[in-house]
Amino acid sequence: MEKLKCLVPESIKRMVGESSDEDLASTSSTLLHCLLNLPQFQQMIDDLADSNNSLCGKNKKVALELKQKGNGSYLTAEYASALESYSQALRVAPMDAVDMDKNLVATLFLNRASLFHVSAKIGFLTESLRDCKRAIQISPTYAKAWYRRGKANVDLGNFKDAVNDFNNAKSFELSLDGKRHIETELNIILERQKSTSRMAVQENENCFGHFDEPHQLKLSQVSTPDKGRGMASQCDIPQASLVHKEEPYALIQAGGEPFSVNWPAILPSDIVLAGRILVKSTSQRCSTKSNALCDLGLSHSYTQITPESKLELHIYAIVLLCCLQHSFGVELPINGVSLSQVVLFSLSLFYNRYRQSDDEAPLAVTYLKSNSKC
Repeated sequence: MEKLKCLVPESIKRMVGESSDEDLASTSSTLLHCLLNLPQFQQMIDDLADSNNSLCGKNKKVALELKQKGNGSYLTAEYASALESYSQALRVAPMDAVDMDKNLVATLFLNRASLFHVSAKIGFLTESLRDCKRAIQISPTYAKAWYRRGKANVDLGNFKDAVNDFNNAKSFELSLDGKRHIETELNIILERQKSTSRMAVQENENCFGHFDEPHQLKLSQVSTPDKGRGMASQCDIPQASLVHKEEPYALIQAGGEPFSVNWPAILPSDIVLAGRILVKSTSQRCSTKSNALCDLGLSHSYTQITPESKLELHIYAIVLLCCLQHSFGVELPINGVSLSQVVLFSLSLFYNRYRQSDDEAPLAVTYLKSNSKC
């Protein structure tokens, strides 16, 4: 990244450094045209967006060695060592690597999920569920992953989800013995689900009698300079009331495809988060002509950061959009308007995460410098 910055003409650096939020579109467009004409920039995008390149140190042989080490530690109940080995293997395993007719990354996620589930010293059921989901996303017909997720859901009391997982495991299982084993466990789960439902109904009738109509909550959106946007209730909220529910906007997966390319491991985490949200919003066909990313009310903070930070944010925004377009064919135009939106959006992530209580100036400079790995 430092080499790339040195290739930018001083006149453009000064223009970006002296720019205001109103100048973002024009300065972004000028810098974009400058970088697109640089062979070094094109090479950087190819390296970051090409999954066949090994910028992240992907190595199937090392991943397999770590997997075997983890399996050995697992068998001898050295769970901390096994967890470390599986996690290290996941960092270096290529997304397209195959081991014993199974995707290696999916197998590693399943192994770690099993470790999370059965180890009394670790016992992270939620983490086990998460890794099973990742294995299924990579290999949707992986019967063992569905089975392990079903086991985790049973222990978490999610019987409906567990029944669905076991049904999928049975449909993808190839051996007759395996199908019979899953069917036996599935019948036990169905009986537990019925028993639990009967007990829950009885307890509710004993404790509360007949239910009244659910309490109607009236929520309104509020915005404050120091805390940003939020919600406020216009009436008292009874205890144990569900106030609001929604899916996380930025998921591990974006647009249905895992980020198997290099740039998520190289770029700063907040830039990567911005990329995930962009892919997610594009997959939901959000209009790129709207100023959705600029409606965060933080454009004023742009003028508070240093010229160096402005230049770095501009470059990161350009690299991000080029990588997204190169890797996923994202239908997001790369122009001054879209780049200015990404700059402000990324800045808002810096601003919210690193803002000091007494001084509201964002700490983007320190963070960007510490994460400039390109």
